[in-house]
Amino acid sequence: MKCPNCNIKLVDKCCPRCGYLENGNKVSLKEKPEKYIDEKNINGNFDKLNRNENSIVPMFLGGIYLAYYKCIFTSLFINLIEFLIFMLTNYYIGRIPYFNAYVPVIIVLLFIAFRFIMGSISNTIILFYDKLKIKYYKKIHPHDYQKYLFKYKNTSIIDVVFYIILFMSMFLYLFTDTFK
Repeated sequence: MKCPNCNIKLVDKCCPRCGYLENGNKVSLKEKPEKYIDEKNINGNFDKLNRNENSIVPMFLGGIYLAYYKCIFTSLFINLIEFLIFMLTNYYIGRIPYFNAYVPVIIVLLFIAFRFIMGSISNTIILFYDKLKIKYYKKIHPHDYQKYLFKYKNTSIIDVVFYIILFMSMFLYLFTDTFK
């Protein structure tokens, strides 16, 4: 039998296109309220971040990826911890006899491990900050907070440039004080 509306063959006594049933009734789906609507308003890439579809990008970029999503101080903190662990590895393992030749290999392996960790947690960090921003806007503007969520830009190239300058200045400051 075919559907009288769509002229398509019925599957299990139901039209797969319009929902027409063989007895003349029609199947309709109730619309569910949109979940995560505030998160989608504040961050256009919410679905991609929530499913962690782009985990390769933060794995390669590291702290720059977090800075692009306006998490500058978190990215600085994570990269400083990474840098200090590299320095301590170089200092302490480099002093152990027979292991000082393997220090570059150990540092490369640590770098790869940190990048895998960044790829897995950076989107979660960004979504956490987005939830905090939504709570802030709901508290400050309880009646029209969605207007402010639409205006808020979650990404910024200027923050990336600021982050690179700030991180490089901190990096140079640590190196110049360490080797004096």
